[in-house]
Amino acid sequence: MDINNLLSGFLGAVIALILAEGWRLGLMAWERKKKREIFVAYIKNVIKPGLQAYIKDTLALKTDIQTYPNHDTIYNHHKFNMLPSLNADIFKELGFNELYFLTKDFDLHEKVIDIYHCIDYLKATMPYESHQNFIDQCDAHFKEKGCKTVDDLIAHAKDCVTINDIKLVADGNLNLRLDSAKSSLLSCETIMERI
Repeated sequence: MDINNLLSGFLGAVIALILAEGWRLGLMAWERKKKREIFVAYIKNVIKPGLQAYIKDTLALKTDIQTYPNHDTIYNHHKFNMLPSLNADIFKELGFNELYFLTKDFDLHEKVIDIYHCIDYLKATMPYESHQNFIDQCDAHFKEKGCKTVDDLIAHAKDCVTINDIKLVADGNLNLRLDSAKSSLLSCETIMERI
């Protein structure tokens, strides 16, 4: 065997290795581009509208709580979005490492992780559940005080320290969730602009 055959075999193997690695990297880049497009569409069409619905419902609930009790808030006419599209499954499916490659930089990756955790936080107590919790606490207090009619409830609640405390706690909890939702909505806008 002469040196020319060995050299040409070696060079052929090196070229094949370089081409195979180039092909693998090209396929990986193409897959990430597709994943990035899906990810941006998911944020635009699922996460962002879900956060907007959450904010709308939370603001309506804050108004109801601040004016409670009156005839409108006792017979609440606001319809809550019971199935908002707040779902962090795509974040879990992709994993944090892949999300880093999709977002291309650390700042965007940090925003994506914040959105992921915010969605889990917001889903823990949806506006309807907060409303029910508030009403249950108020009803328990009214029952304890012996209020039987709507007019009794309204008259008692005007000067009741307990009802005002329940309102303050509920309003504070809603403000925390509202701030988180608004922050995540801004992060969604930033991600959609920069990816």
